[in-house]
Amino acid sequence: MSTSSSFPSYASSFEEFERILDPCFSEFVIANSDGETALEECLPYLEGIDHSSAKVINRLAWCDNLLDIIKDCGRNWMRGDGVLTRAQYRKRLTCKKWYCEDCGQKNGRVHSRRFMRLNHIWGPITEKSACGQLVITVPDGDRFRFLHKKGPSDLQKIARKVTKKFFPGRKVVQSFQAFGDTNLEKFNPHVHSAIEFAYGETLKLSLEKLVEIRLYVAALMKKYGCTYDGDYDIHWNYARGVKQVQHMLRYLCRPNPGPDNRKALTDNPELLYFFMSGMSRFKYIRYYGFPRNLIKDSAEAADELTVFEKLAGEKIVWDWQDVISQSELELVWNPLVDERLSNDLLRMRSP
Repeated sequence: MSTSSSFPSYASSFEEFERILDPCFSEFVIANSDGETALEECLPYLEGIDHSSAKVINRLAWCDNLLDIIKDCGRNWMRGDGVLTRAQYRKRLTCKKWYCEDCGQKNGRVHSRRFMRLNHIWGPITEKSACGQLVITVPDGDRFRFLHKKGPSDLQKIARKVTKKFFPGRKVVQSFQAFGDTNLEKFNPHVHSAIEFAYGETLKLSLEKLVEIRLYVAALMKKYGCTYDGDYDIHWNYARGVKQVQHMLRYLCRPNPGPDNRKALTDNPELLYFFMSGMSRFKYIRYYGFPRNLIKDSAEAADELTVFEKLAGEKIVWDWQDVISQSELELVWNPLVDERLSNDLLRMRSP
């Protein structure tokens, strides 16, 4: 198929464009343009129909402007009124995207919300808490096999089969991470599985069991087309007590990719687009063995508005039409009277 100049800069050819977008749109292009028609010739038709492919087009335009949009993150404040006290509140408007410098950084809004959800699901962490962690990494030569929309989910399925076989009946928190800590621009897919252990249980795995896990991972990887014949990178470690367990679980929640990866990927726009748009709804963290209602409730417990109402001690009714800028806020902010409940929530003078 020929390359058309109308394809976006992040897609160097029709094949690349087809690979990184949703199958529904690529199938539509093939069926209606014989694979040769430029994207702009398909747009009028897509815009005039109620078709799921049109959402992909909207996402293309959305992605082109994403980095401009997040520049306004945190610069505006929305008004809310306390139901009990009638106090006025101001909530900072933020994007909560992993590629944002503020929201996506370590211990930023994305990281904190993920960890809050995990804490709600996992339960109280005490000095008697214990946790093991299994890390499965794809070999360098086979990583491209997981660089498609279902690839990260496929790797998570492999990790889940491993934990079910070797740690049956245990509660597991699973985290997909796309890059390593040193090379921020090299795709390095791996999955962390945090496995709950009871107090006093043996956490150290025998060499025989580690070899058995490695062989099982190799067999599973081959089912997904991997050709690596060496020893797979399987890492096992464990933690005990509040400090160690919290550190391990918090590491699982970090945004990966994060802002540093976004900056490192400026010379690889295809990979950057894949994570910014194609993976926008992907569940990086998954839970197994926990009550479903607990997982469902955790989303509300970690919701920003719920957290703010807990900080305020009352229900807040938000006015989405009343938004002021940072400079306008500084004109009415009185540090002697007003109260900063958090970095993103202010309680103003009562009207």
